[in-house]
Amino acid sequence: MGLSRVCHRFTPFFKAEGGELAKKTDDKFYQTEAFSHTDMSKRSQLFLLPLSEGQPPRGALVFGLIFLTLYSPFSWILLREGPWDERRLLLLKSWPTLPGFLVRSLVFLEGQPEWLSYSIMGIVTLIVFIALWHLGRSSYFGLLLAFFIAALFSSWNSWMAFQAYLG
Repeated sequence: MGLSRVCHRFTPFFKAEGGELAKKTDDKFYQTEAFSHTDMSKRSQLFLLPLSEGQPPRGALVFGLIFLTLYSPFSWILLREGPWDERRLLLLKSWPTLPGFLVRSLVFLEGQPEWLSYSIMGIVTLIVFIALWHLGRSSYFGLLLAFFIAALFSSWNSWMAFQAYLG
């Protein structure tokens, strides 16, 4: 509702005589009466809705937040002092699959080719990313929950990758 419509709507209150004022006042209450009698469940939901009126978070926001949360714990690869040896370069090359590093600790992958473990790491990373993206797109609470799950998952995998790098 624009400002000119509001001003036009309330202008007759100041210019009208008694009978016309009562008519306009009754008319005003009649127009808003439909909106004033809502269920208690709807009224309580109004306080829970964010300012975006219940719209889910934007896809780009969810993508960026989940991407940053999944990959930023592995920044130690770039920021750590020391030589850039073969192990460090291998971790840098496998950066896209590192959030799925948990797969490398599975017993059934011992003795298997490296490409198999890296492809399974990539699949796990993709599944986790898609699941967290869908959770984040559902609502702002879902986005907060997806953020914390991604932070815990990625921090754990980063710690395991760091221990493998050291040992």
